[in-house]
Amino acid sequence: MKKVLFLFCFVLLLSSCPDHFNDIVYTINNNSSKIISFNFNNEYVSLQPKPEEPDELIEYSAEFAVNSSEGNVKPVNVVFSGHQKSIKMNSANLGRAGIEYNFVDVSPFDLKVVNTLPVGITIKADDFIDYEGETELTVAPSETASAIIYTDKPKFSITADYPVVIDWKFSSDSINVVIR
Repeated sequence: MKKVLFLFCFVLLLSSCPDHFNDIVYTINNNSSKIISFNFNNEYVSLQPKPEEPDELIEYSAEFAVNSSEGNVKPVNVVFSGHQKSIKMNSANLGRAGIEYNFVDVSPFDLKVVNTLPVGITIKADDFIDYEGETELTVAPSETASAIIYTDKPKFSITADYPVVIDWKFSSDSINVVIR
């Protein structure tokens, strides 16, 4: 009787193991104001901006079923017009409903930099500064310069051969920087 019970449990255990993986549904939405192009699971995709009112002719969303054996898949080689930090991609794991990626616009802030030093400086904040397409801003000696920045928590750095103090303050729609 013990052998039969052991054999029954063994067969039950083997039959309960799945021999394949489940598909995961990936939904990718373009909630930004720009055309977004990217590769997803070796497929090229281009999505239009989401219109104010849904339109069946405009593709602003894409859905893919990917076997879970392929691991976690996400959009790569993302291309759009404008500054590289002006759009971000959010993701949400919806459990059994799948995984959702959303492209959204990032609100820019005004950046004002005052250079109190007698020499010109170049300021960076990773790649978040947008000054006429450049990611850094050069400020002449004892001058003020303005740009746009796509973060409210910048990590400023300056290219200088001597100690420099960077004081900055964030207000509701701008960041003011003083270099001394």
